[in-house]
Amino acid sequence: MAMVYNHLKVGAFVCLMAVTLAGCGGGSRLPAGETGTVSGKLTYKGQAVPKGTTILFMEDKSGQLASAAVDERGEYLLEMKGGLKVLCGTYRISVAAPSIGAGLSAEDAMKEAVKTKQKSSEEALKQIPARYRDPEKSKTVFEVKPGPNVFDLDMVD
Repeated sequence: MAMVYNHLKVGAFVCLMAVTLAGCGGGSRLPAGETGTVSGKLTYKGQAVPKGTTILFMEDKSGQLASAAVDERGEYLLEMKGGLKVLCGTYRISVAAPSIGAGLSAEDAMKEAVKTKQKSSEEALKQIPARYRDPEKSKTVFEVKPGPNVFDLDMVD
């Protein structure tokens, strides 16, 4: 019985150490620098864009990327490298249409589109003017500053 108890203690210790060490990986995967958070709303001519539309931020100097998929109200919370902190800097903004049913079979994709009432990718693409689709052509920029930031974008033709 004492042998089983010792094995349990050793097993518990190993699990505890694994959890502790996993949390000591140096923190964020972001490069050093000040960070902020970015939230906002993405619309086209005043109307929310389709759910799943992606807003992309590309930092001009480093090329660092941050992105978010919008919800059914067009609202988003930007993520960078899997977290909500975004490096401060000047970002060029672009927008990508949602991909309905990505990774699903055709039948499941159709069911998902009907269930969520999402528009087809072609129809959603019409709500993203060409200049916003290409970060090289987009003239929309945003300065991320330390702390909370709000960036609302109402796209127009």
